[in-house]
Amino acid sequence: MHLGLSNNAHALVGLFDSEDQIPDAKQIYALGLLARQLSLLARTLPTARLRSWKEGLTTRQIEVVKLIADGNTNDEIAAILTLSPDTVKKYASRIFSVLPVRNRSELVKLVLEEELSNNRR
Repeated sequence: MHLGLSNNAHALVGLFDSEDQIPDAKQIYALGLLARQLSLLARTLPTARLRSWKEGLTTRQIEVVKLIADGNTNDEIAAILTLSPDTVKKYASRIFSVLPVRNRSELVKLVLEEELSNNRR
């Protein structure tokens, strides 16, 4: 079963039958109803504070993230922070290894999602 949780999180719950019986249409419908009810209940449960992307990064790395999120290239960031482009590349690589992102697009999405979330509060 797929369950929707708070903060747009999701959970999968496995159901196993030791007798290898295939559920019929009524059982599948009942499982769907159960999943919807559990999702509604789960969304009301208190959640832990979502960790900010800034946690675990240095002040300079945060500056680089903000400049990347603003659409700057490595060369532009290097000029703004008076660094070499190679140093900016090293910062970006380290940032990608610390945060749950694989590329600049995912990094920008992460930053913007947090900003939107903060603006809704």
